[in-house]
Amino acid sequence: MSEKYHLITYSEEEELANRLTHSFAALISLVGLVLLVIAASRTGDPYRIVSVTIFCSSLTIFYVISTLYHTIRSPKARYVFRVLDHAGIFLVIAGSYTPFTLVSLRETSGWTLFGIVWGLAIAGAIFKTFMTHRLAFLAPVFYIALGWLVVVDLEGLLTLVPIKGVLWLVAG
Repeated sequence: MSEKYHLITYSEEEELANRLTHSFAALISLVGLVLLVIAASRTGDPYRIVSVTIFCSSLTIFYVISTLYHTIRSPKARYVFRVLDHAGIFLVIAGSYTPFTLVSLRETSGWTLFGIVWGLAIAGAIFKTFMTHRLAFLAPVFYIALGWLVVVDLEGLLTLVPIKGVLWLVAG
């Protein structure tokens, strides 16, 4: 581990696996973005279009950053991309909530939940970026809190979203 930048040293095989899987995920996320925006556009619902754009963009950006983190060799640049990679987890969580809050729950608690989730995600990303080593134990608390916010309107979610959609949300 590089002490100056607090980097974990992965084996070359692990890094290759990380690069391949994360770049593949970035590509699939980008393809998903195009296909889902086309599908959402056919409904004529701007909330669907914006929601899938936010969701797929958060995934694509996250996986591109993660691929770069596992590709770049400069310790300083790796450190920057590691911080961005970890901060990006918050944005992926919020991006995953977005279609549920702006489409499925829009008429009930959607906007409130959207604001809370994105507010916490942005706060968490800022925290993770600027307080990387201080209070590091709080990051999982933020992740878990964000993940469990759905219980605020679980009844509405279960009423408005087919069980398959709820399972996708639970799966992450």
